[in-house]
Amino acid sequence: MSIVFIDTHCHLQMKTFKGEIKKILDNAALAGVKTIINVGFDMESSEEAVNLSKKYPCMYATVGIHPHDAKTYGDDSIAILESFLQEDKVVAIGEIGLDFYRNLSAPELQRTVFREQLEFAKDRNVPAILHIRDAYGEVLSLLKETKPSKTVLHCFSGTTSNAKNAVSMGCYLSFGGSVTYGGAHLKDTVHSVPLSSMLLETDAPFLAPVPYRGKRNEPAFIRHTAERLATEKDVTLETIAEATTKNAQSFFGVT
Repeated sequence: MSIVFIDTHCHLQMKTFKGEIKKILDNAALAGVKTIINVGFDMESSEEAVNLSKKYPCMYATVGIHPHDAKTYGDDSIAILESFLQEDKVVAIGEIGLDFYRNLSAPELQRTVFREQLEFAKDRNVPAILHIRDAYGEVLSLLKETKPSKTVLHCFSGTTSNAKNAVSMGCYLSFGGSVTYGGAHLKDTVHSVPLSSMLLETDAPFLAPVPYRGKRNEPAFIRHTAERLATEKDVTLETIAEATTKNAQSFFGVT
């Protein structure tokens, strides 16, 4: 049985990949990566993700405004996101959320922008990709209140309790290269999350897994994350690949 992966979160529209997309996609294909979802974090990167999805059959796009960029949110932002959603290969709103670690936008502004985009995703019945840092309690409370249709907690780094609460609300948890870094609490979390709630991602160009830690990440490296998850869950690599690919196809409606 061939092993197939879906990278549910990366940023190949970033300048670090300029002029190298074909090579990156060739590497990904050799590693078994069938589908790649490029995630927007502001209007420009969202538009670039949409353009890549039109150019490459294996690519899909998501659109949204990251908490770092909440200060760029304007009166016309929802209308622009609405226009992006008319494109066939736009599959989610995101990444959106709260980041109280860096606070590159004011916390109150982050809250307003996050809630508006989350409710927009719910109203349009599309998935939402959530970025959360130092804000798990608040985000989970908001999810309990708003009950969006589909959410994934991107690059999950919360506690086992956070994970269990999220799973109980029907959220997916996405794991990236950080699971290979050896943090004990993340290992405990991985053990507590059922395969039916897991997704794989790279967050490329960020968070390259061991043995590439510190280098530019790319979709082909997702296999190393999958191998670590298989070890921690005491299952085969094929089991991780099959479960996470099936989950991604169901969540995003991709092939």
